[in-house]
Amino acid sequence: MFIKSPFTELANARQNSLPLVAEDGSYVNLIGCTPGQDDAHQAPGRQLAAKQPCMLGLPGGRNALTNTALAALERYRMGQPDPRQLIDVLRFNVFYAFAHNAKVLGFNDDWLKYEAISPFGAPRPSPPSQPIAASCPPNMKPTMLQMTVEHHPWIDFLPCPRMRDNFLRLVRDMGEDAVDEDGLCVDIVDAASARGPEDVCLVTWGKPWELSGWEVTEPFMKKWAWLLEGCTELMESTNTWRRKRGLHDLHFVH
Repeated sequence: MFIKSPFTELANARQNSLPLVAEDGSYVNLIGCTPGQDDAHQAPGRQLAAKQPCMLGLPGGRNALTNTALAALERYRMGQPDPRQLIDVLRFNVFYAFAHNAKVLGFNDDWLKYEAISPFGAPRPSPPSQPIAASCPPNMKPTMLQMTVEHHPWIDFLPCPRMRDNFLRLVRDMGEDAVDEDGLCVDIVDAASARGPEDVCLVTWGKPWELSGWEVTEPFMKKWAWLLEGCTELMESTNTWRRKRGLHDLHFVH
């Protein structure tokens, strides 16, 4: 379930927050990130969040976010949209986009457990609980690194194969301690971790498995530049959405 809402009249409400409706009339976008903001100037909330374990499996956090998103939808239906709820709506959409990709790959809800291991890269690889759908898009099918490097299932749901491989290659070559996976999980998919506009890292505009429907925010690009190296299609998609709002292009590391 994705929350849809226009909020078109709020486009100039805040200098650094720009809500917008996609051309098809769907997904709200609110990027509350200040261009040029680096890690040293991030809000205390983000610095704290990056040090916390990823607790995406806690039902309390998911339920709270769901209730907030549904409340935002109800206010929209009443003609009283509240821009303060947009951050939660965006996090809600990203979390459920990952949940949808999990189903496409045949995963059950065990992927929400902190100690879960992907069936693709387990020491003794096993098939997912359900077969991968025949209609599974090529970009969602597991890569060789996914099949050979042990990792948490949520990595499998990233819609960009190069992004998945960048993470797994570092784990393979440098070990698990070389990357702050908890921090990455909190930034991307931990639905209950957002504290403010600067906590929006990814935005989904369309079908969860399509790269053309995803956008990376500038603070995320700066913090996780190595993860985006060579992700040309994701960069193109990001800039397509940014241009609609009159923002400058982002350039990932090549």
